[in-house]
Amino acid sequence: MPDHDENSKEASLEYNVGRRIHERRLARSLTIEQLGNHVGLTKGQISKIENGQVSIPISTLSRIADALRT
Repeated sequence: MPDHDENSKEASLEYNVGRRIHERRLARSLTIEQLGNHVGLTKGQISKIENGQVSIPISTLSRIADALRT
């Protein structure tokens, strides 16, 4: 059974990555829909990523980073 602290770290990482994506998206004046269209994801998927509700593959993170020019 996974350690509680390990789950907290994972949730924290997902949350922190999502918040940074959210902040960068707003700084670039992009809507969720615009970012999603650029990287091939739905508004719902982008929203879940920004809220730290899902883990995303490195390939998806790379596409988002490219779109946000980070």
